[in-house]
Amino acid sequence: PEGDDLRGAAADVPAGPVSPFGVASDLLVSIRRAKSDAKASMRAPVDTVAVTDTAERVAALELVAGDIRDAGRVTDLVLTVGAEADVTVTLTTEV
Repeated sequence: PEGDDLRGAAADVPAGPVSPFGVASDLLVSIRRAKSDAKASMRAPVDTVAVTDTAERVAALELVAGDIRDAGRVTDLVLTVGAEADVTVTLTTEV
């Protein structure tokens, strides 16, 4: 099958419950991308991660918030329900 065929078939599958692990994985990818773009170590501390997403995805993130803080070295994780999905990562500036 071609990629378009698979995407079309997947679009017809009803969405199931949001997996906390899947949502956490997506967020950790965003955190790691921000660190990489800043040419920072993956072990670099993060001051704030602000996430805006659907209520269902925010609820899933709340279940694994401590794990995200630990894995991403995040000091402050701010979760907000909103229509537009967005992630803002603010790295800790070393003095």
